[in-house]
Amino acid sequence: MTNSITRLSREMMYVSDNVFYILFSILILLICIIVVYWFYTRKRMQELQHQIPANVLKSYLDSVIQNSNALKSSLFRGGGLDTGEGIPSVVPGGSLPTGNVDGAQLASKNAEIAALNGQIANKDSLIRDLEAQLNVVEQSGSNSDSAQIITNLNSEIAQLKAQVETLKTASATAGDSSAEVSALASERDELQARLKEYEMIEGDLADLRKFKQENEQLKAQLADSGAAPVMQEPTEPSEPEIDLTPEAEPEVDLSPEPDEFTSPEEEPVEAPEPVEIPEPETLMEEAPEVFEESFDEPTMDAAPEPIEEAEAPAPAPVADVAAEKAPDNESAEQKSAEELLSEFEKMLG
Repeated sequence: MTNSITRLSREMMYVSDNVFYILFSILILLICIIVVYWFYTRKRMQELQHQIPANVLKSYLDSVIQNSNALKSSLFRGGGLDTGEGIPSVVPGGSLPTGNVDGAQLASKNAEIAALNGQIANKDSLIRDLEAQLNVVEQSGSNSDSAQIITNLNSEIAQLKAQVETLKTASATAGDSSAEVSALASERDELQARLKEYEMIEGDLADLRKFKQENEQLKAQLADSGAAPVMQEPTEPSEPEIDLTPEAEPEVDLSPEPDEFTSPEEEPVEAPEPVEIPEPETLMEEAPEVFEESFDEPTMDAAPEPIEEAEAPAPAPVADVAAEKAPDNESAEQKSAEELLSEFEKMLG
């Protein structure tokens, strides 16, 4: 054995240069391989450090789902129904009862809800205190007295939890009443909006009543003065026809039928029957112009002879026609006012 070791050492001492170069190149190659492998593993480990493990991601998603369910239950508590797996659903507004409500009732309901929430907070604090006492007793030791205390504390905790559940149920009922109060308040606001609309058209209704009174007065005046016949002395030049037809309605012609005025010996001229005009506003606007034309034209076209007192009411037929048309227009406006009143009553009913 010693001889072989001695011989090997002698051979190694007398190694040629070529063998030394070969060994040195192999060593350098191994070092390069180790460096490359180290860089590769280092890059891979850095990538893995930035990734999130699957179990951590799963636990995070589970916590998010639980928090969302708790938020839903807290938002819709008292106003929903459990449809399945603890998912609440909102009660439809059509099933809520309706009635009158005022601010005092709303304030009382809010005060009741606040009192119930305060009681729930007190009970929760008592439960926490009892649980702390229970933990202290459990840590101190397990003997007969401590076991009795533990049972008593457990019973008190169960009672307090039952009271908390009842208080939560009562607060849920109060929440239902608050939803009813809000629905009634919205109904009240809608009625107030309708009343405001009525106040907007109240002035128009007053004007229509005024027009009705004026219509009655005009009817009375026509009953007093409409029966007297109208007479006029014949004049040398024949009077031209007066066309009272409005520009917007070419079908209506308000001019008198005879071309010339009748003599005193002839029969009195009857006033033409009133013609229904579909647009009373245009006729009322043009009536003053018609009256001015009817009063101005005879003075310009008549002969310079003296005019007797009997000739003064010559334009009476035109005035009678316009006066008889005015009540028809006012009656049409009165009908529109009655239609407005009936529509408003239907809206309130």
